[in-house]
Amino acid sequence: MTVYRVMLKAEGLRVTLDGSETPCGFYKTEFVWARRPAQAIHRARANVAVALRRNPAVNQADLAGLALGVDEIEAGQGLGNLVRRQGFAFYRLAARPLGG
Repeated sequence: MTVYRVMLKAEGLRVTLDGSETPCGFYKTEFVWARRPAQAIHRARANVAVALRRNPAVNQADLAGLALGVDEIEAGQGLGNLVRRQGFAFYRLAARPLGG
């Protein structure tokens, strides 16, 4: 087994920022112990789903249809990374013009 770094991303959830609910996306890096890349992705997605459910700033109704995409995956990370906890990097979604 090896340590994988999996960077996940998603858009389409509402997060309370500066006191108001704002459409956002995010990036989140997870370090997981796995035998194969597919197993690493599965574990990383499960960890992020739990973290989102525990985050009071996230509109929980948005989680049902949220698709967690994989931005990067890299094997061979140091064991010490398994204990690192990194937060979410939320970003505001730009207003999109009608029909665009």
